[in-house]
Amino acid sequence: MQKIKALIYGFHPSDETKDVGQIPIELSKMGYDVSLITLNKKLLDNYRSPLPMIKIGTKFEALNFIEPDDIVFIHSFSSVNSSILNGIKNKGSKILLKLDSDGRMGKWHKPKARFYMLRSFRKPLWKIPIRPLIYTTPIGIFYEQEEIERLNLADAIVVESYPAMRNIYQFLMKHNRLDLASKIYMIPDPVTPDILASEISEKKNFVVSIGRWDDKIQKNPKVLIKTLSNFLKIKKEWESIIIGNGTDILKGYVEKFMEREEVKRRIHVIGTISHPKIKEYLNKSKILFMPSRFESFGIATAEALC
Repeated sequence: MQKIKALIYGFHPSDETKDVGQIPIELSKMGYDVSLITLNKKLLDNYRSPLPMIKIGTKFEALNFIEPDDIVFIHSFSSVNSSILNGIKNKGSKILLKLDSDGRMGKWHKPKARFYMLRSFRKPLWKIPIRPLIYTTPIGIFYEQEEIERLNLADAIVVESYPAMRNIYQFLMKHNRLDLASKIYMIPDPVTPDILASEISEKKNFVVSIGRWDDKIQKNPKVLIKTLSNFLKIKKEWESIIIGNGTDILKGYVEKFMEREEVKRRIHVIGTISHPKIKEYLNKSKILFMPSRFESFGIATAEALC
């Protein structure tokens, strides 16, 4: 039986219902011998994993549990470097690399880079003039070459959408490495079987939003609240449901941008909830609102469409 090691360093119990967990779980149901390798963390202490779980202390410890002829499934391009991939290849294993990316390679030169850079170049103000200089340094060139090396070491590369595939092709063309294009496959992210089997219930005038709202640069919670505030002022018969972590951030924006108490009463910040409860809210809502600045795929969107 073919053995698959799912190398997912940052695995979280909530990942079971996302592509991170759904792909290994479904491969196991298809008859493959799948086990999960992840960094040990407190939130896994009482977690009952649907797959055999190997907990490690450091990233390189994963190599001790990978055997020749294994297929190593790696989720997220940014989670591994070339040294780890070289270690896997030296074991005689194959690498299936799922990018979890919109395909914009080369963070130093692409539009998405500006949002990543904001993490590093906040106050103090003396750092701000350095920001534009970074784009022209050898650091950016080195980073891109390292990304190409990771793609080169993979046996197969999975992206979530055709626009992501197009972005990678452009990156490879820039570096004269279109020979790597034959490794790339487009496979949309899956949704859980219970979502696919759902029956549509009676819809209500709900706008639902789902996300990691503490990731302010990507998920854009300020625009979420400002937009909902304007929407609810006009649509007085509507309500908003906001699901996900970062409730303190959201409530702070509600107090800042929502002046009318009548509007505040119709916006419900309910935090993190179970996946069956998310399904219930999606089932009875008419609108999903996702104000992200960038996404690789957006599983909540796929679930909402289902």
